[in-house]
Amino acid sequence: MRPLVSLHRLVRAVWAALLLTSLAGAPTLAQEAPADTAADWLVPSDAVPGARFGADVALIGRGHLVVGASGAHGERPRTGAAYVFTYDRDRLAWIETTKLTAPDGLSGDEFGARVRLHATDTLHIEAARARTRYVFVRDASGWRYADQIGNAPEDGDLTVHVGDVTASTSFEDLDGRTYQAVLSPDRDSTQLVIPINLVEGEDVTLAASLTDPDLQTADLASAQRFPAFDGRYLALGTPDVDGGGAVYVWTLAGRWISDDLAPTLPGLQAKAGPEEYAEVEVFYGTDRARTGRRSPRRFYGGQRGGDLEVGTTTVTIPTSHKPGAMESPSWMRLQFRANPAKHIILKDVRPLDTDEAVAAMQAALDSTRSRAVLLYVHGFNVSFEDAARRAAQMAYDLDFDGIPAFYSWPSDASLLSYLSDENDVMWSVFHLKAFLRLLALQSGAEEVHVVAHSMGNRAVTQALREFACEFKAPQFNQVILAAPDVDAEIFARDIAPAISGAAEQITLYTSQDDTALKVSQALHGAPRAGNSLVTAMGVTTIDASGLDPSL
Repeated sequence: MRPLVSLHRLVRAVWAALLLTSLAGAPTLAQEAPADTAADWLVPSDAVPGARFGADVALIGRGHLVVGASGAHGERPRTGAAYVFTYDRDRLAWIETTKLTAPDGLSGDEFGARVRLHATDTLHIEAARARTRYVFVRDASGWRYADQIGNAPEDGDLTVHVGDVTASTSFEDLDGRTYQAVLSPDRDSTQLVIPINLVEGEDVTLAASLTDPDLQTADLASAQRFPAFDGRYLALGTPDVDGGGAVYVWTLAGRWISDDLAPTLPGLQAKAGPEEYAEVEVFYGTDRARTGRRSPRRFYGGQRGGDLEVGTTTVTIPTSHKPGAMESPSWMRLQFRANPAKHIILKDVRPLDTDEAVAAMQAALDSTRSRAVLLYVHGFNVSFEDAARRAAQMAYDLDFDGIPAFYSWPSDASLLSYLSDENDVMWSVFHLKAFLRLLALQSGAEEVHVVAHSMGNRAVTQALREFACEFKAPQFNQVILAAPDVDAEIFARDIAPAISGAAEQITLYTSQDDTALKVSQALHGAPRAGNSLVTAMGVTTIDASGLDPSL
């Protein structure tokens, strides 16, 4: 067997990249920061068609946002909900923290049609058809239901259908400057642009033009409220867009940080010369459903798709990149937008049919000496975007002579979705096996190496079991099981003996320092293979506790 690279070097690269990724760390939304599009794009973790997420939006203090989702009309109406998001300044991400529902909610009541803050810690959420307002109060433990008001009168004109007319709203920033947002559909353009004018007495000047790659003129017809603004954030709900609705949030930090789009890298907010970053082509397989959005970050969501999809992505990596790091914009460093000269960015996603993907892999392998594939399978709480970025980063750090690839199963990329991720990762085994078969038998690769992390080990080990039963000879070379979120006893007794014939070398990396697996152990009531010194037939176990990833 020709080694992939120095095994020691691979351990360091994988450990720096993966094992320190905490189950409770790196909070994400369905689409999280880095803010490499003109706006943050919010969808709920349990998005369903017809939910009308974004029916109303309220900013309830700096960094707190409530979104109404009033439910569907028609044949299958449902009770609505309201979602609370909090802005994490370290990650530059809006994090879904709470879902509020009416305690006596009825199907079709349109709970969430209006959301309003009354006093600092009191929230009114209206169920429009039930003509009832529900009162929630916030205390040390979070938001809780307190009361309801029947037949409450509306406070002002809260329903604004923009449609074919122009609407505008004025607001002040934290420094007392007055702005005016103008919502006017341009029938000559499919791209929606929202002018933000600075008003100084009788002088009105254009301060910014807010837009987003996915924000279309047609979306404006579904915007039923004026944008919400609290001095720093401006939020616009579009409840009738495909997939159940969405909310766009722009940030004001001295100036609007979402003025324009870089023409060379779609969606990027800062320009950089090609000498300042490298491009890495990464092949992918996924069974995530497409969102229908154009932005690479949002091309695939957290819902299950019907079949295996394959393709390629391009990821940019700055020449200033430090091995093991996943450079992203940082509020603490006053970085409010993604810059390819400083950050790792998913540039594009290109789906291919199977024959096209196989031909592209064969052509790419022909240009390498090793004719090897390095496949990464991610764990819990990871988006398609971050899986692509991580796969590219690992291959770049290894200076890998071969083609990198990743498999992205439909993780919700939310800390609140551990149980659903457990179901989805096992649902993906069938499609993962098909992608592994494509790599091992059709791509023309002479070596296929697999790196699985955390919960992703569940799908990988099950697929390897099936390969071991189907083929007498190993179909894979080095398989690295990094921090497996798998029951330690089941792994040693059942899994390890069953997968040992699927690869030439299988290595299990464990760490007793892994906080994520400590949490998982507490949830499951049993040690995990990734934080135990497992002795198992056919598997080499390496204890990486205390390993310095900067080595």
